Amino acid sequence: TLDLVLSKLAYLALDNRAEVRNCSVNTLFSCVVGLGDQFSNDQWEKCLNKTILFGIMKHMSSAINGTNGDSLKQNESNESQRYKVSVHHSRDSASKQWSTTLVLALRGLERVLRLFFCRLLRKSIEVSQHSNQHREVWLMTTWKEILRMSFD
Repeated sequence: TLDLVLSKLAYLALDNRAEVRNCSVNTLFSCVVGLGDQFSNDQWEKCLNKTILFGIMKHMSSAINGTNGDSLKQNESNESQRYKVSVHHSRDSASKQWSTTLVLALRGLERVLRLFFCRLLRKSIEVSQHSNQHREVWLMTTWKEILRMSFD
């Protein structure tokens, strides 16, 4: 199912290898953009809140803040030695590579919101008005979190 595909792409978006992360992020957002017309309100809420914001973007932010700016050191694992890649000095630290991935994710999120924001807002308000619970429109909560993360 689509939820499984998106969750696997989100998992790969947190891989230690920058190339795998970046390809996964681009594919994840391409899937969302391409199939977003078919998403239900619940799928949108899960996709934006659990998969994108609280899944990959929070982890990327913590990876950037949690790593130092030193040059990449080769891990002792055989896999790291096996897939040794030379990188340009502008991307020679883990935090710089995580920052590049975060930029790709932000661009993907911008693309999704540019295409679907009005429709999402309309749908989430309709659902909120028809439910008996007086809870805040989920998209407003999500939007606040996007803005908060953007300024961190």
